[in-house]
Amino acid sequence: AFETTKNNYVLTLVPKEGYKYILTFLLNRENYFPTEINLENEGVKSKTTLQNIKINTAVSEEIFR
Repeated sequence: AFETTKNNYVLTLVPKEGYKYILTFLLNRENYFPTEINLENEGVKSKTTLQNIKINTAVSEEIFR
């Protein structure tokens, strides 16, 4: 399912068959980058929040030798 909210797009994924869970992504409306990821399975909920995101920043030459 795909929804639009004031600040985000919400993408919800549920398997058609097999192991049942709900995976939800909150996506930034400007660049579609995830800001929050939620996983719900058998009553257990897990939430991951991405903060201080830097997209396509310069990478130091020393990282790749």
